[in-house]
Amino acid sequence: MKVLIGYDGSDSARDAIHGLTRAGLPRGTEFLVVSVADVWPQLPQSAYEPARGAPGFQQAPIVRRAHALADAARSEARTLAEEGAALLARAFPGCTVAHASYAG
Repeated sequence: MKVLIGYDGSDSARDAIHGLTRAGLPRGTEFLVVSVADVWPQLPQSAYEPARGAPGFQQAPIVRRAHALADAARSEARTLAEEGAALLARAFPGCTVAHASYAG
């Protein structure tokens, strides 16, 4: 059996993983824990300030800020997926547990 689990690190998500121990899943179940980063965050007003002396579109503060926030969101998604996979691995020692993170 293969089980896909969306994990966001919330208390509800952790409780759901712990609740799976009562679901009667067969030995050898394969789990995939997925976390998705929101890479289109709302930027603060300061991000819209015009660049002072910075050449080109890539140097605009809003672009630099958007890239930094997206990188942080992807890193957080990766960490959350790893956390969820670790919880499952402890709860289901005889099963295969993998994790993945995506940007969306």
